[in-house]
Amino acid sequence: MAEEAKRRSDGPEADAKRQKSDKGEVMSLEQVLAKRKEENKAPKMKFVSKNDREKHAQKEADKQKADQKKKAEEASKRRKDFLLQEEIERERERQREREERERERKRREEERQREREEREKERLKQREEKEGLMQTSSLAEMNLLKLPDQERRERQAEKELELIKRHYLGMKENKKKMQKPSEKFRNIFNFEWNADDDTMRGDNNPLYTKRLEPQLLFGRGYRAGIDVREQRKNNSFYEELIAKRAEYSGEDVSAFVQPSKEPLSFKQRDIEDKDINKTHWTEKPVDDMTTRDWRIFREDFQIFIRGGRVPVPMRVWSEGPLPWELLEAVNKVGYARPTPIQMQAIPIACQCRDLIAVAETGSGKTAAYVLPMLSYVKKLPKLDDTSAQDGPYAIILAPSRELVIQIEEEARKFAAFCDCRMVSVVGGRDAEAQAFTLRQGVEMCMATPGRLCDSLDKRHTVLNQCTYVVIDEALKAAGAES
Repeated sequence: MAEEAKRRSDGPEADAKRQKSDKGEVMSLEQVLAKRKEENKAPKMKFVSKNDREKHAQKEADKQKADQKKKAEEASKRRKDFLLQEEIERERERQREREERERERKRREEERQREREEREKERLKQREEKEGLMQTSSLAEMNLLKLPDQERRERQAEKELELIKRHYLGMKENKKKMQKPSEKFRNIFNFEWNADDDTMRGDNNPLYTKRLEPQLLFGRGYRAGIDVREQRKNNSFYEELIAKRAEYSGEDVSAFVQPSKEPLSFKQRDIEDKDINKTHWTEKPVDDMTTRDWRIFREDFQIFIRGGRVPVPMRVWSEGPLPWELLEAVNKVGYARPTPIQMQAIPIACQCRDLIAVAETGSGKTAAYVLPMLSYVKKLPKLDDTSAQDGPYAIILAPSRELVIQIEEEARKFAAFCDCRMVSVVGGRDAEAQAFTLRQGVEMCMATPGRLCDSLDKRHTVLNQCTYVVIDEALKAAGAES
């Protein structure tokens, strides 16, 4: 009753609000129920065919392989950059040194050019001064231009009178007398001493009683600087000697005295040598080359040698001691003429002699020792299963991995026509594969010192028959060890 009375008192607006709120509560309850129904509803099952599943699995596997390959490439690139960093630094250092030498050479050339220009200017200046003096009057020569007129006329008259006397009376100028060296040094080398200090005084030996004073002429083309003719004027030592020889032998004195044959001077001897050797060494066959020609040849190519019994260099490949297989390989590679280090080093190395060669980078040192090594290995018997156990015939040691790989590439080029097996033992490659190749037998082995020591410690190979060893970049290797 109380609620109805309240509703009636509120009016129709309150009833509308109340209905609206009741309707809103009903809508919210419906939404909650629908939501709960959807949550409790079981999910729908999706069926996939076998082909789709295989395709999906293949796609996932390809994606994993691609990721792994990318990671391996990145790791390989980082490793390669790390290994090449030292070589890159060395190359940069060499480039800086070359640039520094080039700048120094240009600076020296500029200084020489400046000096030549200054000398030329000084020469032109002296010539102009000389021409100016020649064009001046005789008064300027006699230093009379700055004198008073009276004194100038007197001096000019004296000079003219002296010139007239010299011209018409035949007056000769007093020339300076040339003094002989024997007279010049006669009083200088006078060693005076006290007669009481002479220990040979009173000796009956004629060698000491009649002392000979040497005439010191210091040159003039005589042996030991002593002129025999000047000494004969002062004493008869040579005549007495010849007389004693004639008395002892019983022969005539004229048999001992022969006409003196004056030796050729150095200038005449050089002229005669030039007349004999008119042909240049480039136009001579190798059999006609003389010692002088080989000396000129080495000077032309800046070849400096030390040691005894050094063989002559080879001017072209055909004059060298290499077999035809290696010459074919050299022709195939495209080496038209040997470099200076190859000209002299290959004949020495082919004689199996010890050799230390020094040359600039890029001068052909690799071919200079690889070609003699291949020639040496070619003469030895081929390795079989028994002899392969004693190790390789020859070894090349280099300080870096990249240099060893480069040497192997060059050696394989030159061994194209030879049956020679070789292997490079370096880091960054499969050690098991290298050990297997060494056990199978190789004639030549290129290695870094560290990896070669590891192979020897692990008994991958031995050096029982290795008689040919080359150490490339020996100075750098020694610096790295120190």
